[in-house]
Amino acid sequence: FCTDERGTVVAAKAGALNDINRIIVFDKTGKMIYNEVVRESVNEIEFLDGHVFIKSDTGVARISTANGDIEEYSCQSGDLLVYDVSTAIICAESKAVYVKFKD
Repeated sequence: FCTDERGTVVAAKAGALNDINRIIVFDKTGKMIYNEVVRESVNEIEFLDGHVFIKSDTGVARISTANGDIEEYSCQSGDLLVYDVSTAIICAESKAVYVKFKD
């Protein structure tokens, strides 16, 4: 899970033997604004300005909480750093991968 002054996002496995996860987002008042299932492993998760960012085994994805649109990019392993709503950086020991999402 990830929580800050903007809200809270939680990823919970929907089954013990698969990579299906339920993503739930609450705004800063505690109102649920997103509750959907994704068919990906979730290694890291962040929430910023109406978008959920997921780092999985195969890459990084951005999900719009307004309409459920998902944008995915393949990338190597590393830690997720969300710079802004359209930019993420995957930081590994030997290199960093810059990911630019559509505006």
